[in-house]
Amino acid sequence: MRGALRMLIALWSLSLATQFLMAQDPDTAAAPGAATADDEEAVHQALIAMREAIVQSINSQDLEGLLVHLHPDAVVVWQNAEISRGHDGVRKYYDKNLGGPDAVLESYTVEPTVSERTALYGDDMGIAYGTIRCHFKFKDGRQFDLTGPWSATLVRNNGTWQIVSFHASVGLFDNPLLLRMTTWLLWGCIAAFAGGLAIGTVLMAVLMAVIKRRKRV
Repeated sequence: MRGALRMLIALWSLSLATQFLMAQDPDTAAAPGAATADDEEAVHQALIAMREAIVQSINSQDLEGLLVHLHPDAVVVWQNAEISRGHDGVRKYYDKNLGGPDAVLESYTVEPTVSERTALYGDDMGIAYGTIRCHFKFKDGRQFDLTGPWSATLVRNNGTWQIVSFHASVGLFDNPLLLRMTTWLLWGCIAAFAGGLAIGTVLMAVLMAVIKRRKRV
């Protein structure tokens, strides 16, 4: 009886020892968090591919290719402070400024820079931000570059990542449009001053001539 009891205890101890060793074996047990890290890396790679596809669509003026990556209810705030809602809103903005018969732009290209990896919130939401350099070419031949910050909120919609909110802006004090307008205003003031001075000089000369003629009479 005692021998049988000792045998059972020995077998039980061997079983516990085997389970412990298997739990510690790196070939038989995955490290905690490894699957999560792999999942996040796959998400980041998918987001990088999406960003490259968006840039390619914008630079090639492929509007429909761009809309694939925008949520149907997306809200976009453009650099000129206009706001577009949904796919129809973005189409109207493009037609007005780029693709339509009355558009002022001939082409529009972007070169975004990401400040850091997308911050993920759960499995279905992320926020990205950085700076973006835009090149505008107008139909009248004018060209200029505009650089400013951007931010985007992304959601996973039916298994596909899409932008649900995008915002782009320009600096208040380093805005090239404002600087150009300021330059035009300055030259306008100088021209107005010079013109006024010239007119005043002419009027003064005429007035002096009239006064001299009256004195002679």
